[in-house]
Amino acid sequence: MKKLYEVEMNSQGMPNYSTAKEVPERKTGKWIPIKWHDCTDADREKYGFSDDIVAVFDCEMPDDDQAILVTTSHGYVNQDVCYIDDGYSLDSGYDWIDDITAWMPLPEPYRGEGEEE
Repeated sequence: MKKLYEVEMNSQGMPNYSTAKEVPERKTGKWIPIKWHDCTDADREKYGFSDDIVAVFDCEMPDDDQAILVTTSHGYVNQDVCYIDDGYSLDSGYDWIDDITAWMPLPEPYRGEGEEE
């Protein structure tokens, strides 16, 4: 089984491996509420964010190009894809701050008895 690690970036934007900490494997079937705060100058300095970044997420976020389920502020559940490029965006065009209340990784596909991945 692969292990995931989270590291902080140094002032040159390079990974600081001495800060590495293991991230628990994501479980499916549990909604992750969207939590965020306005991006501050301290956040920009610490993480190297551009001026285009207006919010910092205070919750687990999907990986780049990850298919997920999202719950919208209108009460709908949709399948979507998350992209990361100087911030988080969704293939649907929904906005993480204004439109999404929670997200969840997709479950693994069903495998019948004896079927391999």
